[in-house]
Amino acid sequence: VVLNRLDAYSLPDPATTVEPFAHLLNSEDGLDRFLAQLSQTDLTTVRDTYNADFFRTNRLLAVVLQEPSSSITHRVTELTEDRVVILRDVPEAGDCDMALWLILAEVDGSGPEQPLNLDLITN
Repeated sequence: VVLNRLDAYSLPDPATTVEPFAHLLNSEDGLDRFLAQLSQTDLTTVRDTYNADFFRTNRLLAVVLQEPSSSITHRVTELTEDRVVILRDVPEAGDCDMALWLILAEVDGSGPEQPLNLDLITN
C-alpha cells in the first residue's frame, strides 16, 4: 500500500471538504480519469508506475480522503468486489494541519473497473 499526501490545492476547489471516495481501476484510461480529479497535483510518478504492463494482470485500488490532521494514519484491512475497509489510526495527540491522502494498493488479477463503498473505521 502506498500513501501519498497531497497538498490542499489538489482538488479544483481547495476550500471544499472532500468526501472520501474509492475506485478499483483496471486500465490506464481509468487511472487517467481518476487522477484528473486531482488535477492540481503532479502525479506523473503514479501514472508512470501503473502502465499497460501493470494493468495486464492487476488492478489498482485508489482512495482519496481528507483528514483534519496529518498524524492520522491508515491501513487497508479488507477489500471485496464492492467494498473497501480502511482503519484510521488516530493518535491521542496530533497536529491541526489538514491532509489530503491518495491511497494506492495493488490488487492481483483482472476484473471490472468500479467505484467501491468505503468504510472508515476509527481505531
